[in-house]
Amino acid sequence: MRRSDGTLFLVLAAISVSLIVVDSYVSLYAVRKGVYSLTYPPRKLFELFSTLARTNRRVSELSQVAMKLALENARLAEHRRENERLRELLSFEKNGYYSLLAAEVVARDIVILVTNLTVNRGTADGITVGMPVCTRDGIVGKVGEVHVRTSIVQTLYDRNCMVSCIVEPSRAVGILRSMGGELSLTGIPFDADVSPGCEVLSSGLGGIFPEGYALGRVESVSPDDLGLFKTVEIVPHVRFSSVREVFIITHKEEKRLLQPREEKLVKEIIPTPMPERVPEFIEEIQLEESQ
Repeated sequence: MRRSDGTLFLVLAAISVSLIVVDSYVSLYAVRKGVYSLTYPPRKLFELFSTLARTNRRVSELSQVAMKLALENARLAEHRRENERLRELLSFEKNGYYSLLAAEVVARDIVILVTNLTVNRGTADGITVGMPVCTRDGIVGKVGEVHVRTSIVQTLYDRNCMVSCIVEPSRAVGILRSMGGELSLTGIPFDADVSPGCEVLSSGLGGIFPEGYALGRVESVSPDDLGLFKTVEIVPHVRFSSVREVFIITHKEEKRLLQPREEKLVKEIIPTPMPERVPEFIEEIQLEESQ
């Protein structure tokens, strides 16, 4: 009987302890659940801010990488364009009939119509006033002022830079000069076959600019006030606002690009019978180019 009572007591004690433990666990779970519920919003907010901070740092890092790649790409693209320009210039220099000295444009007029360019060649390089300047696209102008290490180039838009030229295919001869901010070809006979789109080349008359070099193309043609000559507007081939490298023609070879003598060229480009004004016109070309 006593043994049965002892066993029953142990069972009841075990049940009591179990109930106490279960009740404590349930109470602790309820407390934990309540605390979790109360702290959930701030914890999620903190996690959100942490995620945003990490994302912002990552975006900033990626932006810096993208910027570096863009700058590197731009640098490589500029090097590629520079290499292409240098290859073209080298090819032009080797294939020419004149002694050419390469020069870099270091300054220019900050205006719409660029009348002067400064290049990094001067008397130390054998440069003298009046030397013609060109690019692979055509004539730029002539040297107007020389210093020891630099020179001032008068472009075609400078009033002091005039070029005797011919119009292809009619072979009409005229003088290219800057007039009112435009490049005009004057002295073209009224009956000359000149129309928009015709190419304008240097004639070689006057002894300054070599013959056969491109100047531009005809944009418009109109008669003068007397109806004896045509006024021809020209669009130059060279973009003076962006040109970076030029060639200074320092010496003429014996081999000419067209005719070897100016007299033959004059006979070829002047129609027969010769207009009354042509002899005076040729003298005017030589006088104006020598200035």
